[in-house]
Amino acid sequence: HEMERQTQNIDFMQKNRDALADKITDDKNKVAAARIALRRAEKAMSGMETQMQENVRAAFHGTESRTGLRQVNKSLVTQELTVARGYHFGPGSTHSVSKSASLPNL
Repeated sequence: HEMERQTQNIDFMQKNRDALADKITDDKNKVAAARIALRRAEKAMSGMETQMQENVRAAFHGTESRTGLRQVNKSLVTQELTVARGYHFGPGSTHSVSKSASLPNL
């Protein structure tokens, strides 16, 4: 009777060990899948971050085809100052050095 009880205990322990080993294997597989998913997400976020930085740079500094915020702001400030003064200081608005030298000094 004692031998039968010990055999049952051994069988029970072996089943539990096998179940635990299966659970550990399943958990390892889940961890591997989670790592792969995390790496994919990291790559996607890295690409998104790069794209966002490029978009910010393009918004502030412009691109070859579009002006950026800095250029637009400069143009608007220049226009506002021109309206406030009533004249502009753009290229050609004043005499160059050669023309100034030929004018009489008072």
